[in-house]
Amino acid sequence: MGTLLIILNYMNKVLLRLPLIICLCLGLVIGLIWGKAIVRDQTDLKQEMDKVTTRQFNMLDALIYAARADGPITPNKYAAIMNLFQRVGYSELVLSRIKHALDTLSDQPMDIHAIIQQYKSVSNKQQCSLLFQCLLFVDSADGQLSPEDKNVLQVIYNELGLGQ
Repeated sequence: MGTLLIILNYMNKVLLRLPLIICLCLGLVIGLIWGKAIVRDQTDLKQEMDKVTTRQFNMLDALIYAARADGPITPNKYAAIMNLFQRVGYSELVLSRIKHALDTLSDQPMDIHAIIQQYKSVSNKQQCSLLFQCLLFVDSADGQLSPEDKNVLQVIYNELGLGQ
């Protein structure tokens, strides 16, 4: 009889605490789900930032490639490229790095197909169209499009899939 009273007393205490235990368990489960959502959101944010960075580097490479299609980058095309990045609002530090890239990459071999494919992999159709508009802006900075400019722009236009 004493054992039965002990068991009933224990069950009574457990039953009284059951709502608290259930709340604690639910809180734990909700906390785990919310924590995973936060980690996933942070991972998604990092992946999106990586895409933006990749897109910016590929855009700069494509602009350099197109600007030098008909020879060395002219002062007008150089200024047009810098103007594009200044309009976006980059800091002076970033702009100085872009200038350095323009100075060092302007005579380096570049694989425009790889650049555009990488750009497309992190961009949507509208971003691809925007890149092409920027390329037109830079290449027309001299007041005319040379046959070489037109050929490079046609290749890039096709690579971006804008004619489809």
